[in-house]
Amino acid sequence: MKTEWLEWLILFKKYGSLQRVSDICHVTPQNIGRMFINLENETAIELFDRSNRNLKLSQAGKEMAEVSEEVINKLNEVIHKHQIKQERISGDLELI
Repeated sequence: MKTEWLEWLILFKKYGSLQRVSDICHVTPQNIGRMFINLENETAIELFDRSNRNLKLSQAGKEMAEVSEEVINKLNEVIHKHQIKQERISGDLELI
């Protein structure tokens, strides 16, 4: 599972539209739809209610989007924390 897929799921929860997510991510709605199917297959969870013509998140999909947001936020915190540590320069400076 790619974190990008989770980010798209979060955006879908926020906007409720494949077209809006595709506009934001610069990916076709068809590719996003295929990715959502892959995500459902990989997790074995029905994330969407496809009973109507409109694609909507199922209850499980809403929960997955909420947890995904928490996971992405935590990953970003860890990345930021360690990037800051790497940016610090230490040692002695000798001027000649």
